[in-house]
Amino acid sequence: MMDPEKFAVEFIEELRRSVSDEFKPSIRQAIAIARMLKVMEGRKGSLTLNDYIRACTACVPPEVKDIALAIAYRLINKSKGMGRRWKFPFIPPLFPLPLGIPLPTWTTPLDEESRRVLSKILSGDSKAMKEFKEVAERDPSKAARIFKELERLKPSSLDLDAFANMVAENIRNLSQLYDVLLVSNIIPSDMDRILEETISRYPLNQAFEYAKKIDRMTGLDLRSALIKQCWRICQRTNKFPSPDEVATSPLPIKEWSKLLDSSIKQEVTHSLTKPNALQRLVGLARKLRWYSELCEDVKCAKELRKKSKEIAKMALKLAKEMGEEEERRVREELSKSGIKVGLLSRLTSKDSWRDLNSSKLEEMMKDALKKGDKDTLSKIAQSDLARASRIARKLGALKEFLESLLAGPGENLLLEWYRSRSRMDPSVRNLVKERIKEVLMNVSREYALSRFGGSEGGPLPSLMLKPYDPGEDPSLVDLEESLENILSQGKLPRNVRYEDLLMRSTESSRIAIVLLNDISGSMAGDKLYYMSICSLMLLYAFRRDEVAIAFFESNTYRVKDVDEEISIEDLADELLELEAFGGTCVSRALLWAEEQLKKARAKTRALIILSDCAFYDYEEALALIGKIKRMGTRIFVVTPKWSYEEGIVKALSQMGATVVKIESLAELPDVLTTIITGL
Repeated sequence: MMDPEKFAVEFIEELRRSVSDEFKPSIRQAIAIARMLKVMEGRKGSLTLNDYIRACTACVPPEVKDIALAIAYRLINKSKGMGRRWKFPFIPPLFPLPLGIPLPTWTTPLDEESRRVLSKILSGDSKAMKEFKEVAERDPSKAARIFKELERLKPSSLDLDAFANMVAENIRNLSQLYDVLLVSNIIPSDMDRILEETISRYPLNQAFEYAKKIDRMTGLDLRSALIKQCWRICQRTNKFPSPDEVATSPLPIKEWSKLLDSSIKQEVTHSLTKPNALQRLVGLARKLRWYSELCEDVKCAKELRKKSKEIAKMALKLAKEMGEEEERRVREELSKSGIKVGLLSRLTSKDSWRDLNSSKLEEMMKDALKKGDKDTLSKIAQSDLARASRIARKLGALKEFLESLLAGPGENLLLEWYRSRSRMDPSVRNLVKERIKEVLMNVSREYALSRFGGSEGGPLPSLMLKPYDPGEDPSLVDLEESLENILSQGKLPRNVRYEDLLMRSTESSRIAIVLLNDISGSMAGDKLYYMSICSLMLLYAFRRDEVAIAFFESNTYRVKDVDEEISIEDLADELLELEAFGGTCVSRALLWAEEQLKKARAKTRALIILSDCAFYDYEEALALIGKIKRMGTRIFVVTPKWSYEEGIVKALSQMGATVVKIESLAELPDVLTTIITGL
C-alpha cells in the first residue's frame, strides 16, 4: 500500500505539472489529502483504491477532476502494495472499474497486433510504417498506445514526430480524440475538420460532452469552437439541431443563444403543422423548464426559463381559442412544471430565490440565521446549493446551514445537489454530501414503504425440515419442532447442540429483478436523481430478494449482483457521485444481465431497462434481449415519451418486450412499482 503522505506529495507535484496556472494546487492541498487518507486509514484499518480516488477528487477543482483521476491511477498502478484491495463496488473482469470511474485507456495492455507492429518498428522493418498507418486509420487510439510505448522506449533511430503526425491525421472526431488523449498528448492541428465530422456524426449534446471532457483534460476551449462551428454549419444548411440537443449543451456565448432561438423556432413551426400542436407546445415548454433546472450555468438557465415562458404563452394563446376549459387545463399542466404565465411572481418560488444576486442572498441568509429560520435557509439551499454553501461558509455559519438542509422537502434538495454539485467548493462539498446522503436514504426508504409496504422479500421457507447450521438465517428455526426434537432425545439444556435445532429449508426467491439504468448523454431530464431513487427504493423493498442493478452509457458500471449483499449507505454515497456521459452502448450491460439471471434461483424473472433506446450497438442489443427473453425472462423497457428511438422501440415490442412510455421522469418510481407488483 502506498504511504498516504508520499502519495499526496507525488500526486500534487504531478498535478502541478499537468494543469494550467489557474488550477495549480498548493502544498495545503497535499496536506489535506494526506490528512483525509490518514483519517480513513485510522477509521477502517486499511486504505482502498476508492479511498485514494475520493481524497484526490475531493481536494481539487471540478475543472481538473479528470486529470486528477488519471494521475491518481498512474501513481496507484506504480505502487506495489495495492494488490486487489478494491472497495465496493468491485466489477468483474468484463467491467473492470468502480462505479462512476471510466477505464483509463493506458491501463489496457497492447494487443497482439499492436505488439507485432511495435516489434517491427523497433527492428527497423521496412513495412512497419505502412502497418502503423493501417492501425491509425482503423483505430487511432490503438496507434496512440503504440506511440506511447515508443515514447517510453525512446529509440534514437526513429522520428517520433512522424508517428505522432500519423495518429493526428487519422483522428476524425472528438470521440476518437478523447480516446487518444487518454493515452498521449497528441492534439491535431486541423481541429475544424474534426469538429465538422463530429457534428455530422453525433447529436450536438453528445459532441458537447466529449468537448467538455477534452477541455478539462487539456485546458482547450473546444466547447466554444464546437458551438460556433455548429452555428456556421446551420446557417449554411438552414437545418438546426433539436431544442433538446441545444438546451443540454449550455454555453454562455452568443452563438449558443442564436442556436437555441433558431432550434426553437424550427420546432414551433413544425409543431404548428401537426394536429396535436397544442400538446407539442406544452411539452416543449415543460422540457425547456426541466433543462433550466439542470443547467449549471446561471446565464443559460435564465435564458432557458425565458424561452420556456415564451412557448407557454403561445400554448395558452392557442388553448384560449379552444375555450376556457382547455385554457384552464393547459395552465394547470404548465403550473405543475413550475411555469407561471400571467401571474405575479412570488418570492417563495424557487426561481425567485435563484434570480437574487449573491449580496441580496447573503443579506437574507444573515436575517434567517439571526431568527433561527431553518425553513428560509432550506429554501435558499434548494435554489442554489453551491452558492448558498459558499455564503454560509463566508458567514461562519456552516454548521447551522447544514442542519437546515433536513428542514425542507428532500426531493427538491436532492435535485439541486445533482444540478450544482460540480460548482461546490471542495472544502465544504463532502460535508454537504453527507447531509444529502442522509436525505437520499430517507426519501428512498419512504418511497419503498409507500409503494411496497414492509415487504422484505427473500427466500421462501418450505415445509422441509433440516438441522440448523451456524451462519444460516436464525429466523427460519422452527421453535416448536426444535423443542420437540430436544425433548424426544431426553437432552438437558447444557447438552443441546446446534444440530438439535430444526429449521425450515428455503426454496428459491419469489422474484429476480435486473435493473439497467441508462445514464448516457442522450437521456435528458433529472435522470440521475430519479434513477438513484429507483435503485435504492428497490434495495429497501426487496433486500432479501434477488436484485441486480447496473448503470450504463459507453461503459457499464455494476452496482449489485443478484447474490450479493451491499451496504445501502455505501451505495448512496456512490450514487451521489454518479455522472452522465458517453453514448448509449447497452450490449455489455445485457451480457452482465444475462449472467445475473442465470445465477438467479427465482422462477419469476424480470429485466427492466430505463432508457431512450438510442443504442449505438442496437443489433447486438436486440440479439441479446432475444436470448434473455428465451430464458423465460419478462422484458420491460421504460422510455421517455418525448425522446426515444422509434425503430428500436418498435423492434423491442415485436420481440415481446413490454414498452412503457412516460410523460415525465417523475413517473419512474410509480411505473417501476406497477411493473414489479404485476409480476
